[in-house]
Amino acid sequence: MRFGRELVVRAAESLRADAWQVNTVNGVRSRVDAYLYTDGARRLQTLGVASLGGSDWIRFELD
Repeated sequence: MRFGRELVVRAAESLRADAWQVNTVNGVRSRVDAYLYTDGARRLQTLGVASLGGSDWIRFELD
């Protein structure tokens, strides 16, 4: 049980939670604090890789 708790704490420390959800159809943006991502995902976005949502008309912009 303790190992599992430590694993969750370490994983949470390496994640960020500051992103925007963008509707690609109408351009509306909304803040999504529950969307977690890593520094690697942020680096990929700076290279042009899109972070897609649950459908092809939602994407995320990472801060």
